[in-house]
Amino acid sequence: MNEMRKMLPNINQVRIGADLNALKLIKEPECAAVILLREPISKFTNWIDELDVEMLPAAKEILRPESVRKFLVDICKNSGLENGPECAHLIDNITRLSDAFSELVDSSFIRIRLEKITTNACKKFHIDNVKVRLVCTYRGTGTQYGCAKNGENPENIYTVPTGCPFLMRGRLWSDEADSELVHRSPPIEGLGQTRLLLVIDPIFER
Repeated sequence: MNEMRKMLPNINQVRIGADLNALKLIKEPECAAVILLREPISKFTNWIDELDVEMLPAAKEILRPESVRKFLVDICKNSGLENGPECAHLIDNITRLSDAFSELVDSSFIRIRLEKITTNACKKFHIDNVKVRLVCTYRGTGTQYGCAKNGENPENIYTVPTGCPFLMRGRLWSDEADSELVHRSPPIEGLGQTRLLLVIDPIFER
């Protein structure tokens, strides 16, 4: 874990944590994002990296937090995944993130999105037009981020480690000035890479 921390830059607006309680750091005035560092589990990493692309679970749904686990079980089953320890880890991991996120933002509903990405999706650096968003890349290169002003690209670009949740404030967080912290999906087109990305958004009106 210490080695992973050393690889990440010291950016004032980005907090680094090791457990779900660290997500609460997003409420600090100067914080624009939180990265939860997680040591990779080799068996899970090998399993998900070697899965046939067609078997990667992908879906989008608005749910109550208590319905997330069943939703994940169903989409994994529909994808043809065996109910083994690695699949159970994926389901449990996303469920725990969903529960913590829902509690943090005090939202009765959340939008869960699992995406298979093979192109340069969201290739421009930007700030999301939401209040807050959590992303986690389970396969492939993680989200890239950096600091920039006036819509420019960051001078220095950093990458969230694969498997590490990344919680970000969006433009709707408050009426204060926009953060200088921007992010994008990594450019992977032509590399033969397939990413599996989790996105969780709060839904405040339903």
